[in-house]
Amino acid sequence: SSSSSSSSVENDARRHQKQNQLQHDHHRYHREKEDAKMVFTEKEEEEEPRPHIHVLATSNGSPYLNWQTRIMYRTFLDILQQQQQQQQLEQPNAEKHMKYFTRLLHRRTDDELMKEVPTVRVDSLHPSCDKWCAFPVHDRPDAIKKWLQSEDAKRGGEKNKFVLMIETDYVFKRPMQIPSPLMEYHRSFLQQKNTRKGEVGGEEQKASAIAFHFNYINPHYPSLPPVMERLMQKLNDPKKIVDTKKILASGPAPTLIYLDSLNRLIDDYIVITEEIEKDEDAKKKLGWVREMYAYSIAAATSNVKHIVEEPRKTLLISQPPADDDLYEASMYHYTWGARYVRGKDKSSIAWDWDKRPYIDVKHVREPGKYMPPMPPEFIEEGGDLKLLDGTLVTSKLNDVMRDLIGTMRNAIQRLDTLDYNCGWLDTEPKCDFRCQTGELC
Repeated sequence: SSSSSSSSVENDARRHQKQNQLQHDHHRYHREKEDAKMVFTEKEEEEEPRPHIHVLATSNGSPYLNWQTRIMYRTFLDILQQQQQQQQLEQPNAEKHMKYFTRLLHRRTDDELMKEVPTVRVDSLHPSCDKWCAFPVHDRPDAIKKWLQSEDAKRGGEKNKFVLMIETDYVFKRPMQIPSPLMEYHRSFLQQKNTRKGEVGGEEQKASAIAFHFNYINPHYPSLPPVMERLMQKLNDPKKIVDTKKILASGPAPTLIYLDSLNRLIDDYIVITEEIEKDEDAKKKLGWVREMYAYSIAAATSNVKHIVEEPRKTLLISQPPADDDLYEASMYHYTWGARYVRGKDKSSIAWDWDKRPYIDVKHVREPGKYMPPMPPEFIEEGGDLKLLDGTLVTSKLNDVMRDLIGTMRNAIQRLDTLDYNCGWLDTEPKCDFRCQTGELC
């Protein structure tokens, strides 16, 4: 019994020592992160705030998302540097639209990425989702509203901000520019030339957002219009019951949206998300993408016009291996796994990679040990390699997979090992970087 008691005291002491070390290193961690931000981000020296893009990535801090986040943020820093070089060397008068990055963490405690990634933490609605829950994205709309109320959302001027909402499984490839239709909306908004009734431009509403067409979001599927109508009725406003044909086939990410427009739709987004969770029929019919439907409905009920861009014609994302090139996109989205197979029975695997096994803290803390394998260097045209769906693996498709995986590997190679383990395993102390809820940390 005394041996057990002694062991318990020793364990408590070790945990206490670890917690003290975390707190002791707080200022050093933040100094390192601020130094990194100063290298890559624009100083506040402009006489007048200009239109800019603020990247917002939401997360509950799980190892699965944190592994993705570390890679994604590293590539964001790379394209900021690329943007600066383009302006200095090639286009001295070009606008630098990419400006800020915030990870929006909906969680009750700090997590171990707060040293490395600029983060605003807000309390999650469902504490169980800090570890595991069936639908953690349920907390996203509420988290976004809390962020909209923060000082971080005002950086660079509220009237000049476009928010690029993304997922963590993106890889930045080039700086994004605010497209001309959104710049036109911005000018109209500032000039206030037209009578404004919830939008700029009167009846002929101008677009204030661009979104991505997901073919699995289909509000017009025969069984769904009654669900859409039922959810709109929950807003208790006859003006918000709109033609279901106005509902987007999209979702909140990736979306580039004017800050004022995001503020206009956020309350409907929250209400509809909650109403779906109360409605078993809606949950069943809308499935795991139901929060995406909530955003799409809210955009329609709030009269926030989105330009929904088609795959391969969008500024937003390319999704290999469904796409065989980056095309005009600014980011890769590695939502789909890829497997190269041979033979009629597809039993011979030539190459294989998927994001889904990267779910452990070891992947977050020592990413260099778990590098995604590179696809083959060369593909013989007219060969026998195929994807699982039967698509022929061409050299063009293989090149884009090599670019995606190569970009990820390049980022991983420059990530440090995290040696201040905290916050996830039951044997570890809680993370405490003295970050204030709702403030950029």
